[in-house]
Amino acid sequence: HHMSKTSILKRFLRRITPDLSTADSNWFTELSSIGGISKTGKRINHDTALTMTAYWSCLKILSETLASMDMDVFETKDNVRQKATKDPLYNILNRTPNQYMTSYKYIEAMMLNLLSFGNAYAVIIRNEVGHVQQLIPQFSQAVEVVYTKTSDIAYKIKADGSDHELIAQDDMIHISCFSMNGIVGKSPVRVHMETIGLGKAMDEFGASLFQRGAVPSGILKSPKPLTTEVQQRLMDI
Repeated sequence: HHMSKTSILKRFLRRITPDLSTADSNWFTELSSIGGISKTGKRINHDTALTMTAYWSCLKILSETLASMDMDVFETKDNVRQKATKDPLYNILNRTPNQYMTSYKYIEAMMLNLLSFGNAYAVIIRNEVGHVQQLIPQFSQAVEVVYTKTSDIAYKIKADGSDHELIAQDDMIHISCFSMNGIVGKSPVRVHMETIGLGKAMDEFGASLFQRGAVPSGILKSPKPLTTEVQQRLMDI
């Protein structure tokens, strides 16, 4: 019987149900917001940024390169640090992080979220004795970092409809990009919105120009009537 991702989360995740601080929640969300309208008038978000060849290529190279590398697990025995290839975490990180994807796809997904939104999240699925069984990456824009009433950090994951899962910090892998508060990373798309917007506007202008046969449009005005010879000379330019 196939078990859905949501049911797995509900079954295995350790729940916490304290009151949330709305002010701190909104502050975290503001830091991680993505996109807006650039000064060129172009609306820039993750989807529009992906249409830029340079942006797409950077994401592809960085995410695929890291995904193709092994992730080592180390242990210390008798003050000697060595690889722990027999540790269960080694297989989780390098073979099957979860039942949905390979380690390559897992790292690729984490990197794409990190480079696009400034944050990468993965829910840690544990067994009954607390051992890690699966790592399930989350879409960054569906995760909200919140403070609990006891000033602990938790993660609210938007699920189907208006439901959400509240995940304890110990049950979440959170990798952030540059951060102003040390917790939530800033979105590269948001930070570089003007540069991406300018590139987008230039691409659209170039496409429009070539669509017209590379002939710029406009109206020439003269303070006095032009002779036939001058008119012909302008048409030949």
